[in-house]
Amino acid sequence: MNLIYFLIILIQTQLEIPLKRSSPTIVPFFGSKNLKERIYQSSDNFYVGGYYFYPKRFIYVTDTFPIFYNIISYNWNISDTIFWFFYLPDNDTLNGAPTGNYVRAVRAYWTHTYEDTANCLSYWEYFARDIWRGGRKGWIRFVVCGSGMNDFEGGWGIRVHDPSDPRRFLPTSFYPGKWKVELWRHPAGGSLYFLKRDSFEVKDNYVSLKIYSPSSGDTVIGRSKILLEILENHWAQVNLTVSSVPVLKEGKYLQKEEVWDTSFIVYRLRYPSIFSIPCNFGFDYRKRYRIIACIRDYSGNEDIDSVSVIVGKPVMDVVLNPQEVMPDDIPSAPLDGNRTEVIIKVKTKAGEPLRDFPINLSARAVPYSGGHDHDGNRPVGRFEQSQGNTDENGEFRTYYYATQFGGIERIIAKGQEISDSADLTVRVPGLILLYDYPDYIKVGGTQNHHGPPNYQDDHNHWGQSYLIDAIYAIALNYVDEGGEVILINDISLPYGGLFDINGNWTVPHSTHRMGQNADIEGTGEEGKFRKPQEIEEIINEVAEAFGINISYFWESTHYHFTITQGR
Repeated sequence: MNLIYFLIILIQTQLEIPLKRSSPTIVPFFGSKNLKERIYQSSDNFYVGGYYFYPKRFIYVTDTFPIFYNIISYNWNISDTIFWFFYLPDNDTLNGAPTGNYVRAVRAYWTHTYEDTANCLSYWEYFARDIWRGGRKGWIRFVVCGSGMNDFEGGWGIRVHDPSDPRRFLPTSFYPGKWKVELWRHPAGGSLYFLKRDSFEVKDNYVSLKIYSPSSGDTVIGRSKILLEILENHWAQVNLTVSSVPVLKEGKYLQKEEVWDTSFIVYRLRYPSIFSIPCNFGFDYRKRYRIIACIRDYSGNEDIDSVSVIVGKPVMDVVLNPQEVMPDDIPSAPLDGNRTEVIIKVKTKAGEPLRDFPINLSARAVPYSGGHDHDGNRPVGRFEQSQGNTDENGEFRTYYYATQFGGIERIIAKGQEISDSADLTVRVPGLILLYDYPDYIKVGGTQNHHGPPNYQDDHNHWGQSYLIDAIYAIALNYVDEGGEVILINDISLPYGGLFDINGNWTVPHSTHRMGQNADIEGTGEEGKFRKPQEIEEIINEVAEAFGINISYFWESTHYHFTITQGR
C-alpha cells in the first residue's frame, strides 16, 4: 500500500495536479516481481503503471497487463460508478492462432452506497462477473470519522496464479495474446459514457514440461507409458522422441534406432496436467533408450527434459488348468479328457501385464515318470497353437493335448531371455497298488517297468480298487478250495495309459490302460489253472457278490482278465 501512496505523490508532484476533492484515482497495481521459478524458463519483470482519473482529463500509463486495479479516494463524496470490461482474445483450438474475435471475460464495478455518520462508517459495494466463476457481489465497510469521512481505498483484479503455488493457475488466469480493456464512467443521474480503451500484447512465459515417468535409471519393458507433466496456459506444441542408445559391439558402435517420434498440441491448461503416451520399447533385455521431450509455445518459450532408461527382465508364469488330465485313447474318458488350457502370464516385476510379448511353447516328457523305467524319445502331446504374443492382459492362452502315456509332461514357455515351465500330470484316476498276500504271487517286472520278482519298485500291479478286491477274493477262495497259489502278472502302470511292455512306446499291450485288466497264470500245464471248474465257480460268485463284471480268456501263456463295475 505504501507503493500506491508513493505513486500518487510522485504523479502529483510531477503533474502538479491536486488530488483533494477530485474524482477517484484508479490504479492498476502489481508489485515488481522477478520470476525465478524453474517452470517459467525465463526471467521476466512486471512493471508498475497507472490509470489516473480527474474531472476533465484522463491519463493512462502502463507497461504490461494490469492484474489488479485499485481505487483511492480522499475527502470526496463519490457518486460515480466505475466499470471495467476485460476482453480476452479468442484463439483457434487446433493451432493456437488468433481468430480475430474477442470474448468478454470480466465485468466489474465499484460504487459508493451511503455514509453512516452516526457510527463513523462508509459503505461501498462491488460486483464482479467473469466467464470462469460467474457473478460475485459483496459489501465493504470502512471506519471513517473526522476529516477522513469520505476517504476510501479498495480494489478488484485478476490473479495470474495461486500465491501459495506459482505453478497452479487459478480459473481467472489470463491468456496471452492481444487483450483489450475498457473503462467506463457512470455519473450519478447521468448516462454511462466511455472513458478509455486500450489493447496490449501479453506474452506467454508460463511453460513447463517434465518427464514425470519413467525417471533416469528406471526399467521399461514392452509397451510402457511415458508420463509428461505439462503446464501451459495458452498454446504450445510438444515433441517427444524415443531412440535407442548406440551400443559397442565387436569394436563398433551400432547405429541408434529411432523408435518413436511424435508431436501434439496442448491448449489452455490452467493447471499442471499429466499426459500419458504409450510407447513400445521392445523386450531386448538390457537395451538402453533415450527419451527427449520438448515443449515450445507460440511466444518462443520452451522447456526440455530427457531421461535414460533400460529394458528390464519381465517375469513369466506358466499356469495349467487343469493340472491333471487323463491319457489319450482311454475308452471311458470324457470328451477332451486329455486336454488342459495353457496360460502364459508375462508381467513386469511391479506386476503390470506386458502386451505383445512373444511366446514359444514346447513340451517334453519327464524321464522315468509314470512307471516307465526306460528313457528315450518318449512321445509328447500337441499344442493347438505353439507360438504367439500376449494380449492386453499380458496373457497367451492355448490348449495342450496329452499323449496316451501316463506320467509327467513338462510344458515349457520361452520368450526373449526368460522362460518358465509347469508339469502336467497325465494319469488314470483311482489306481492303487495290489497289496502282497500269500495266496498269490506278483510277477512280471522288467527293466522297462520294474516289479517283482527282480525289482523292489512295483510299477506293473496298479489297478482300480474293485479289480484289486476281486483278485484278492478269487485267490483266497481258490486256495481254500484246494487250488494252487496263482501268479499275478501285469495289471497297469501307476499312472495308467499305454503299457509299452517292450519299452519302445508302442503296443502290443493295447489294453492294461485303465487298471481293469490283469494277466493271471496258474501252475498247471502251460500255466493254466489246475482246477478250472472250481475257479470258474469262484469267479462267478465273486462277481455276483461284488456287483462287478468279470470276463477272462486264455491268451497263449496266461489268462487275460477284464474286470469292470456294474452287472
